[in-house]
Amino acid sequence: PVGRKDMEIYGADGYLVAADALTLRTRMRGEPAEQTKTLPPAPEQIRDPFSYLAAVVRGVEEVAPGNLWSLENALTVMKILDAARQSAREGKTVQVAGIE
Repeated sequence: PVGRKDMEIYGADGYLVAADALTLRTRMRGEPAEQTKTLPPAPEQIRDPFSYLAAVVRGVEEVAPGNLWSLENALTVMKILDAARQSAREGKTVQVAGIE
């Protein structure tokens, strides 16, 4: 159907809005106006994760530590999502330990 890739993040010092894969809007505390940046297209392995997985399985690609698709990154995402669920359930802020 429709590929939706938008995201909004709000913090104490500003916000970031990714309207699509190439457009990023930010505004930080003290800045007079919102900034808009056009990003370069993502590498093929990010645009098509299934082809990337196939290349890793075949030994054509290697997943480096810290890579978007690495186990290390997946575990970090899992910690964040677990904390978000706990925060929603308990109605309070949950600190996430061990994330750099």
